[in-house]
Amino acid sequence: MALGAAVALGAGALGMTGCTGAPRSVPSASASTIGQTLGVGDFGDLAAKEGTVVVDLRPDDAYHHGHLATAINIDIGAANAVTAVRALDRSKTYALYGETGQMSRTARDMFVANGFTKVYDLAGGIRAWYDAGGEINPG
Repeated sequence: MALGAAVALGAGALGMTGCTGAPRSVPSASASTIGQTLGVGDFGDLAAKEGTVVVDLRPDDAYHHGHLATAINIDIGAANAVTAVRALDRSKTYALYGETGQMSRTARDMFVANGFTKVYDLAGGIRAWYDAGGEINPG
């Protein structure tokens, strides 16, 4: 099944299906860990926490083909990306993801360089999320 064809089963859900494993520890929203990469399970737990802003870093067309339920879109490759990041609330927790995990690490560094202290990125990007059974909202 193509990534863009995946459909979320529940509106607004960030739930994971088919994922098992040992209990996970998720950074608290008050923790000030700077720049940490999380696996799918930890990322899902963090993204579901109240106050976490989930950011899809892919181009608009990729975002509109499918994204995590609560994600906002900031195209990290766009000319206005730095301006968009600087306009965000630095007191919030940010959960970043891209297609494969590479752009989210770069974006995480940009967030940190601009004064953000609670920034996490998804190892393997939305592909890892999808492969693990994570729900994707259609565009």
